[in-house]
Order: sequence, then C-alpha cells, then structure tokens
Amino acid sequence: MIFHQLKVEFKKYLTFNRIMIMLGIVLIPFAIQVYILRDGYTFTNEIDLYQRLLSGFIPMLFPVLMVMVFADTFINELKNNYIAYTRTRVNLKTYLISKIIVNGVLAFIVAFLIAFIPFIVAVYINPHISILNSSNFFMNNDSGSTFNQLLKYGDFIYGFIYSSWVGVNGLLYATLPLLLAMALSNYYIALSLPFVFYHMFNFVTGVLNFGQFSPLSTIFPYNLTQMPIWTVFIPFSFILSVVIAIIIYLNKRKVEKWLF
Repeated sequence: MIFHQLKVEFKKYLTFNRIMIMLGIVLIPFAIQVYILRDGYTFTNEIDLYQRLLSGFIPMLFPVLMVMVFADTFINELKNNYIAYTRTRVNLKTYLISKIIVNGVLAFIVAFLIAFIPFIVAVYINPHISILNSSNFFMNNDSGSTFNQLLKYGDFIYGFIYSSWVGVNGLLYATLPLLLAMALSNYYIALSLPFVFYHMFNFVTGVLNFGQFSPLSTIFPYNLTQMPIWTVFIPFSFILSVVIAIIIYLNKRKVEKWLF
C-alpha cells in the first residue's frame, strides 16, 4: 500500500511547474554566485573556487530553500482541508508517511545538487572553458576548510561525500516543518521555526565563541579554518534528535490528531 501511495505522490507532485521550481532552487543561487564572482577574482585552485561558489547568501537561506521544495505545498493542502477528502480513499497514516518520504527524497536530491553542480562546474568544467574571469589574483592563505581532509581520497570523493552531507542536512531541514505542521495548529510557526532555529543557533554559538558548532558553519564550513570532521555532527545530532522526538510524539497520538 505504501509503495503504491509513494508512486501516486511522486506522480502528483512532479509536474512541469514543480520540477522548474526545484531546478530554480538549485540553479538560480548558483547563477547569482557565478555572476558575483565573474570579475576580479582568481582562486588558488578549483576547490577554492568551489567553496566560494557555495558561500554568500546560499548558506543564509538554506532552510528557506528546503521548505520551498515540498513543505509549502503540503501546508497549503492542510490549510485548504484537502487532506480531509483523501481519508475516504486512502489510509490517513499511509498518506502522511508517504508525504514525509517524498519530501525527504526530493529535499535530499535538491540539496545534494545545490552542492554538487557547483563542484562539477568548478572542478571539471571551468578549467576548460573559463566561465569565471581570472584577473586580480586572490591568494587564500587559510589552512583549508572542514571536509578538506577528504581531498586526500581525490576531488570527486570529496565533492560527492560533501554534497551528500549537504543533502542529508537538507532532508532534515525539509522534514522538520512537515512534522511540525502535523503536530501544531499554527502552520506559520511550522514553516518559520526551522529557519529561526537555524539562525538562533548560529547567533548563540557565535556569542559563546563556539562558531565551529553553528549549523551554518557545519553545513557550509567556509567561514572558518579547518576543524575536525566530528564537529559537524553536533548541531546535526541536535536537529536529528528533535525530528526523532517529534516522530515519537506523533506516533503516540492517534493519527487523526496529527492534523485535526
């Protein structure tokens, strides 16, 4: 039953318009960064270019981009009471679980591509066609960023593993508002709370001089010098614990009380 419902949900959601929206989430921020960096910069190597392509406003808006993948459409269904009409056709719990899975899969793919497409361009395409201008050489004297430890296994392994890390975090930040929408009656709070948490955590860790544990610096670790990889799992473990706690909370309630 769940597999059939997943097929239905993917087919219903993957319309031309929604695919264009997801492509926009991936490509528009990347294109803006290329535009910003196109003149006046040269980088020490392709990895330095890649990391600068993922800097700027992309880390600041990451939770918002993940909400735009799927959660906004689900919350619109709740607000319009659409889900109430599905109860006569499909088991409600199956329906909601399929929503969570589809949301997670699509968010992972989009977040992965947000990181992986700039990697492909910076490392494999730009050296041959020089999309970015190479004037005014800029020397980066930092010892490197977190995850640069993986470069010893090769550029592609580094790019794939790091992009997967961004993808997993995208999955979590997309799943959290969906679960909150099922647990809370205020959909605005459900949508905004992950973004507020993301930046409040960044602020608090900065004030306490623990910037290496901020969500922004552990997903996009280019504003700090290289840290041990284990540091990135601190905020990740916290938000994962929150997601698990909400799932346990919802599981203890009758499924009808998730929404109504």
